[in-house]
Amino acid sequence: MSATATAAVTPAKRQEIVNRHAILEAIRGISAIEELVEHEPGHGYKFGVDLEVAIYGRNYGPGKKVGPYIRMYDYPPGLEIVHQGDWDTNTFYIIVSGAAEVFVAGVTNPVATFEPGKPFGEMGVLAGVPRSATVIAHRQRGARVLEVQRPALRVLRKLKKFGAALDITYRNNGRAAAANQLQISDDLKQKIAEIAEFRLVARGHVLASEAEPVHNLVIIRDGWVKRIGQAQQGETADYLGPGYILGFNALTTRGARFPYRAVAMSRTELLEVPVEALYRDQQLLEGVKAALGAAGDIGTPLQPTKALAFNPAVKAAQERILDRGLADANNLLLMDMDLCIRCGNCSLACHEIHGHSRLKRTGIHVLRPQTPTHAKLDQSLLMPAVCLHCKDPECLTGCPTGAIARFEGGQVDIIPSLCIGCSDCATQCPYNAISLIPRSELKKSTPTKAAPAKVAAPSKNGKSAPTKDTDASHEAFDPLAAFGLRFDPKPNPVTQGEDLVAIKCNLCNNTPLNPKDQTGKPVYATHKHNCEENCPTGALKRVKPNQYFNEIAQIHGPAFRRVGEMIVGNRFGHADRAKTLAHVLGVTLTLLLCGATMAGIVQYGLGTPLLRSDWFNFRWITGLVGLAGIIIVMLYPVRRQMWRRRGGALKTWMLSHTYAGVIAGIVLLLHGGTNLGGAVTAALMISFDLVILTGLIGILLYQIGPRLLTKIEGEPLLAEDLMRRRSELYREIADLTVTAQEQAEKEGRGAQFAQTFLPARDRVIATLLSLGFLFRQYIRRESLDDLLADVRRRFDGTIAKQPHPNERDVMRQIVEAGATIRRIDALLYIHRALKIWLPPHVISTSVMLALLVVHILQVVYYLWR
Repeated sequence: MSATATAAVTPAKRQEIVNRHAILEAIRGISAIEELVEHEPGHGYKFGVDLEVAIYGRNYGPGKKVGPYIRMYDYPPGLEIVHQGDWDTNTFYIIVSGAAEVFVAGVTNPVATFEPGKPFGEMGVLAGVPRSATVIAHRQRGARVLEVQRPALRVLRKLKKFGAALDITYRNNGRAAAANQLQISDDLKQKIAEIAEFRLVARGHVLASEAEPVHNLVIIRDGWVKRIGQAQQGETADYLGPGYILGFNALTTRGARFPYRAVAMSRTELLEVPVEALYRDQQLLEGVKAALGAAGDIGTPLQPTKALAFNPAVKAAQERILDRGLADANNLLLMDMDLCIRCGNCSLACHEIHGHSRLKRTGIHVLRPQTPTHAKLDQSLLMPAVCLHCKDPECLTGCPTGAIARFEGGQVDIIPSLCIGCSDCATQCPYNAISLIPRSELKKSTPTKAAPAKVAAPSKNGKSAPTKDTDASHEAFDPLAAFGLRFDPKPNPVTQGEDLVAIKCNLCNNTPLNPKDQTGKPVYATHKHNCEENCPTGALKRVKPNQYFNEIAQIHGPAFRRVGEMIVGNRFGHADRAKTLAHVLGVTLTLLLCGATMAGIVQYGLGTPLLRSDWFNFRWITGLVGLAGIIIVMLYPVRRQMWRRRGGALKTWMLSHTYAGVIAGIVLLLHGGTNLGGAVTAALMISFDLVILTGLIGILLYQIGPRLLTKIEGEPLLAEDLMRRRSELYREIADLTVTAQEQAEKEGRGAQFAQTFLPARDRVIATLLSLGFLFRQYIRRESLDDLLADVRRRFDGTIAKQPHPNERDVMRQIVEAGATIRRIDALLYIHRALKIWLPPHVISTSVMLALLVVHILQVVYYLWR
């Protein structure tokens, strides 16, 4: 009988044993953890404080209870305890009495039976992986188990027996799982499992040193490794992923040495097979060489003809991705900066659905080739400061209350009711993805209710404006801010004096965007993310790194590879099927409708009655088609305000807005003919022309602006950061000048300084801040380092003419500051240009709609008469 069938016919539920004395007695009966209740004469329990938290829980104030972390349950016979494939990485179990049976998918009979004292489920907690098997209470005996939450590991690891037992269990399970995954025959798997050792190493651990004898065959089960070698031309390096083997040369040359140094780039799981044990079994040795040769015979950084062949651009992208830990994300949010129009709609969408934005538009910048054959780093990606839902999350392991856990699909989330606001998770997160907010604000941001007036209003740049005690209706109207042309100030800092709770990206789970039915199952088959859904250009995408980044997908070795497991290829913007389909439909409809309209007008004219009607003609047809196009165009602003429910991807609505506007523009121009008519009709056509013109300018800016920014900005920065940096540079120039002048006056050179240094400085600044130097930024698009090197050469004579060494150094710093200011100006003008077309477009649209209503009323009136 399978575990699933057994559980299905067992309606009983587990029963919690709330008697704390019974729990203490159960712990005394388990040798691995009996030390937890050890008594010291005259002092009480040896681990008294830990025991109190683990068994009873402890209150640290209202709403700040931690624990208990160890509970005891009775499971009736056949009841399921854990289910294979479930994401429950916060709990493991220890059998107290009875027994538990283990089932795996596809096998009818139990593959193992756990007796009292046996822990299970620890792999999910320690490795952060889904349950590898289904465990049920013994079908005849039932089971009494201790349920142990992750935070209790801090306590239990202090116990010598438990730490050793957990380590042995983890290593044995890891060794068996890794050996079972190898692409070798079953008999070889069994032999490898008998002689191998399973190890888990941290980032930076040295796996092999150059010229060190190869004692173990090191098989990479999970993680990433950098190999470094020394050659005549300098240091060379490459990268290996899961499924590759280090030290394989020892199987062909006994006593071989490592020709490279190998370092773990992340948390890495290894299966180590002793070389000497292989040589003692020649059949096993030959079998391993034959079966796994492709995973080990890959050359070294010193043998590029045999090594993994990647061009320099791909290797540079590999290093950046692996070095910053992006490859270890379960769910990675990326921004394609060639498509990002810097509107801040993603942060605003996050704010609207959560009450506080959990997405900051600054983070890790990656340059990569768009395809493996590209020799240039021609794709600019930004990984915003948002949760990666890491495979090995530091926030989860460091949470003292168990408030952070992993859920379905590998999602890491925070349970607010368990969070005590200690900020440990925020300080430990290497990606700055966790924020602390007042708990009262969390209540204000709950779904289905409008946020109170005191909730901080979202800004166009994705940051919250300072919370104010006055109602928003009393605030002074700011026209620049209304059109999104003024950057909002940063929010006031949250202080530790408040009752705080941690928040982070939860992939929009438990929100109206992804509702669940009464049984807890998702209503929709597809999961949506509000930031991605509300990006107007499709610049945002949630990806799995191993599937999206083909440069690291290709360094997965064949030792663990399964057919269909790896999707290699770039699945981002240029392969966006929804956008491609929208473009195809838009172009097709535009050609068909506009072509048919022009053909009909040529054939029948605008005023010729059709279908035996006195009034139905192509002027009416073009007017109605144009009106329908305008209605479709005006649906985009409506969709743009749909923050809290599904309405289709905003990028698709943007394309429909664009194509409907083009169709309406062409058809209404044909509708007007050569006669503008009266004053209202003439004003209507002029306003409509302005709408089309400003819209086309906006499309042009959206196509050119982001791509120009990525060419000249280097690291992407927010506009407010650029403005702050520009102000700092202006102050730096002033401070340098004042300091140099004071020094000159102290030395009696004040007059000379005023005659030589100040005029030279003014000429330098005037040249660097000129219009020509601004256009140079757009035309040459050189890096900032190249720009500064060139201006230093250009003004070398001016610098050399300064009579004093200190003044020459100051002049050099002013030259660099002036050039940097102009680079910042060039970037800010593009940021402004991406928004400056909106006010005339909105105003002309408003005028056009008002005149359109008047025009329709006129036409209906004259038709009625």
